[in-house]
Amino acid sequence: MSRDGITIKQRELDDNIKKLRRIVPTLDDEMDKALKRTTDEHVRLSRELAPKESGELAASLRNEKVKGGVATFRNARRKEHKTVVEYRSISATSSWGIYAMARWVFAEFGTVYAEAHPFIFPVARLLKRRHTGRMRRALSKAHKRAFRK
Repeated sequence: MSRDGITIKQRELDDNIKKLRRIVPTLDDEMDKALKRTTDEHVRLSRELAPKESGELAASLRNEKVKGGVATFRNARRKEHKTVVEYRSISATSSWGIYAMARWVFAEFGTVYAEAHPFIFPVARLLKRRHTGRMRRALSKAHKRAFRK
């Protein structure tokens, strides 16, 4: 026993660390399933709400797994009369993205000549709570599977 009254049994610690290491691959698999399900649902609902003039925009909506396990974000902002472009990459082993033709922004937010027709962000707000629950269940499922005796 140490002076502060805490004892750590090495064998139990090693066993728990082994179990925690088993969570990671399982967690990625479970999160991947949850993310795919959410993005499938997001694409389906967004297609239903997308403007139907030609149908090209709705047809272009799709979801794909992020390639290479790395998601890159581009952020352009104005700073002292210059445009500064920053790129940020994050590890995304279990990430899915929603893709569409570039003009979705004009339909979503509108232009000077055309009224806004939101169809992506309303669906995102609708699915936010459902997705959070799915991710929590994925974490619980991975945890239970790893610590099963």
